[in-house]
Amino acid sequence: MGEEHRASYMISEVVDGMRPAGVPGAALVTLACPPDEWHELPRRLVRLVFEWGGWRTDYAGANLPWSSIRRAVESTRPAVL
Repeated sequence: MGEEHRASYMISEVVDGMRPAGVPGAALVTLACPPDEWHELPRRLVRLVFEWGGWRTDYAGANLPWSSIRRAVESTRPAVL
């Protein structure tokens, strides 16, 4: 199990290094892992695809309570969640 976590971390670092500079004023996408979901790598990859397409992204994190996700949406008003 430890090797899987280390490999995921290493891949996440590489993926994050591929992110382009943000586009001010672009439409916003908020990405979040719902309760009991700890796998962040798929959302990091989705974030990368959106950013390559010219979107701004807000990555809220893993294992978030629905109330936190709702507050993030209410405060940032993303075009996509």
